[in-house]
Amino acid sequence: MERVCLGCGRTQKHTISALEKCSDVYCAGEMVYADSILYPVLVMLNNKGYKTKHCRVGNVFNATTSTILTFENGVTFENLPAGCGATYRTDYKTGGKSVVVMYSHNNYTDIVERQLHILSIASLLLEWADGLQDLRGE
Repeated sequence: MERVCLGCGRTQKHTISALEKCSDVYCAGEMVYADSILYPVLVMLNNKGYKTKHCRVGNVFNATTSTILTFENGVTFENLPAGCGATYRTDYKTGGKSVVVMYSHNNYTDIVERQLHILSIASLLLEWADGLQDLRGE
C-alpha cells in the first residue's frame, strides 16, 4: 500500500516516517493511504469534500476479501452504489462516527474472476464519486 497526494496525485511508498503532506513544495497536499487502483476515486472524493482516512482494494489471492473506503468523521451519503454496504464506526478518541463503504468479493472463488470483480468495483466507485455533489460548493 502506498500513500497518494490528494493535491497532485503523487505517490510515496509506505514507510514508518511517512510524510503527512506532499513533499512537492508547490503542492503540499495531504497524503492518504491507498491502493493504486483507487487513486482516482480517492482524489475525486477528497477534492469534492468527502475526506477519506484510508482505503484498500482487496487481496485477489484471499477468498474472503473486500474493497473498503473509510471516511473522516461526519461524512455521510444519501446514496451508495448498487451492491455496496456501509457501516459506521465510532472513533474511541473523539467519539465521532466514520462511515466505512464496503464491497465483498467473497462470491468469486477463481482468482481471475475475483480480480475482474475488483476492477469493476473500482470503476463503479469512480462513476459514483463523479456523480456526487461537491460539498465545497464549487
